[in-house]
Amino acid sequence: MCPFSNKLKEDLILTSYHLNGQQIKMINFESTQGKSLRSKFNIDGTPAIIKFKNNKPNNIILGYFKLDELVKKLNENENKNENKNENENFQNNEILLIGSNSCGFCTRQKKFFEDKNIKYKWINSSDPEGIKYMEKYKSNGVPLIVIIKDGNETHNIGYTENLF
Repeated sequence: MCPFSNKLKEDLILTSYHLNGQQIKMINFESTQGKSLRSKFNIDGTPAIIKFKNNKPNNIILGYFKLDELVKKLNENENKNENKNENENFQNNEILLIGSNSCGFCTRQKKFFEDKNIKYKWINSSDPEGIKYMEKYKSNGVPLIVIIKDGNETHNIGYTENLF
């Protein structure tokens, strides 16, 4: 099991597998049910949390987050970026994607950027420049996304479709 999945499991054990008043069911992605979920929802990394509403997936969160951040993400509307022309926001700015070629979330983040025609600069997390950013933002995982706008940097750790 991946170290981030283990950490999330440890966090959830402390809450008796409840989060935001809802029971959490853990499924090993190597099990038959887990493989089915991965395939059905195109999930290529762990940990992954799928929030269902009316027996349909309402929100999928990929990567490790502290429980308070996870609650916020679970409550976000997964469709908030629909009908936005989010690419216009970053035409004159720079996005750095720091990660590893062997990371499923990094591969998925690259594909998301490419599918949305979002320009970004790839930096390997084990290269000196990647290490610099990993240390600067105390990143405990990849992908690390750094957005540079008007000389100011903001960052996100973990796969996301909600940068805008």
